[in-house]
Amino acid sequence: GQNLIRSIQINITRLAGTFGDVAVGLRISSDHKEQPIVTENAERQLVVKDGATYKVDVVPIKNQVVGCQSLPW
Repeated sequence: GQNLIRSIQINITRLAGTFGDVAVGLRISSDHKEQPIVTENAERQLVVKDGATYKVDVVPIKNQVVGCQSLPW
C-alpha cells in the first residue's frame, strides 16, 4: 500500500581542500541482461560548489527490479 520509489543515491566527497567548483561526470549502467536498470538520467554531472565538502544526489530508477544480487566487491 506504500508508494515507494527505487533510486540510487550518489555521494561525492572532497578529501582535501574546498577551493573552487569541482565537476564530476558519471554514467550509471547495468549488466543485468534480463532486467536492466534504467535511470532517468543515466549520464550526468555533479558539481561540488566552492567551499562545499560534499554533494549528494538521488537518481530515480524507472523500472521495477524483481530481485537483488550482491556484487562480489
